[in-house]
Amino acid sequence: FAQPLTQYYSDRVKIAGVCDTNIKRCEYFKKHLGSDIGVFTDFDEMTDKIRPDAVIITTQDCFHHEYIIRALEKGCDVYCEKPITTDEEKCFAIREAEKKYGKKVIVTFNCRFMPYFVKLKEIVASGVIGRPLAINYEYFLYTVHGGDYFKRWHRFLKNSGGMMGHKATHHFDIVNWL
Repeated sequence: FAQPLTQYYSDRVKIAGVCDTNIKRCEYFKKHLGSDIGVFTDFDEMTDKIRPDAVIITTQDCFHHEYIIRALEKGCDVYCEKPITTDEEKCFAIREAEKKYGKKVIVTFNCRFMPYFVKLKEIVASGVIGRPLAINYEYFLYTVHGGDYFKRWHRFLKNSGGMMGHKATHHFDIVNWL
């Protein structure tokens, strides 16, 4: 997502900083996207120093709510990768913080930008096939894509909220979007 932001939207968006507990990832990001990007290992230091208009959250799902709420408290709008969080209690806390601080939280869904879904959206929107009344959407996790979910942090319910929420959000989003 970061490269298209810098390539296609540089007239409207500037990536001012990147924060990760792994400094090597930050340095890689900076090397490939711009030497003027600040590098941080502490979120509060980054937001206090840069004072961004918006923050993009791409942590493990179980930490989304913490960073979303901290960003809202600092007066930032938030773009968060799906799912917004891992349970109902955290979701309510995010909603209350959004109301309290008057900032917006937007959940992003990267599947909408996959070429075949973009084309399918164009076809449906054109009306050429009529109004869809039902969709059969099947998705298989296999060793080339998806199998790694059961080997990384996603495999623990406490981190991802479960595969139903972590992966199925793509399906719910695409069906609703179409």
